[in-house]
Amino acid sequence: VQVADFLTRGVIQNAVNAPSIPPELLKKLQPYLSLGEKLGRLGSQLADGRMQEIQIDYRGEVTAFDCTPLTVGVVKGVLEPALEEGVNLVNATTVARRRGIRVVERKVSEAGDFASLINVTVRTDRGESAVAGTLFSQRDPRIVRINEFRLEAVPEGYLLIFSNQDVPGVIGRIGTLLGKNQVNIAGMQLGRERPGG
Repeated sequence: VQVADFLTRGVIQNAVNAPSIPPELLKKLQPYLSLGEKLGRLGSQLADGRMQEIQIDYRGEVTAFDCTPLTVGVVKGVLEPALEEGVNLVNATTVARRRGIRVVERKVSEAGDFASLINVTVRTDRGESAVAGTLFSQRDPRIVRINEFRLEAVPEGYLLIFSNQDVPGVIGRIGTLLGKNQVNIAGMQLGRERPGG
């Protein structure tokens, strides 16, 4: 169940260990809730090793809100792909705590490159993965950074993420391979550290 759907249906109203959101605030938070959960899922799938910490950094306009529900949504997104047990908005932070995973929330009110930005860093015993996202027109989610790579990707459907040297012919080979296997490419986004990197 998506975070926003879960809250909208009122499933967790008056729950002791889950944030309660007034309907007027939920309408404003809903796009951020969806973005946060998607960033959590992506960050979790890019991480390698045993999870130790989930750090969520909020920047810009989003910091005007109580970000607790957003943090719970991110934690749910991070944990769901990795755990067989059911993770939801009511138990997400409890499940993280039980497994020894620290959850760190930080806010910086001044905007950077975007009016609002959510950055999710998943730290493991082998390293970390970081993803950042924003909303275009305050409703359309975009992934704008994966680790050190800046890009602009719509977090919908299936995403194929790969890294390679920045040399001619790679994109053509990937497209040909997918085409031979009847996989249609709806969009392709690129990011690089530097030309040739």
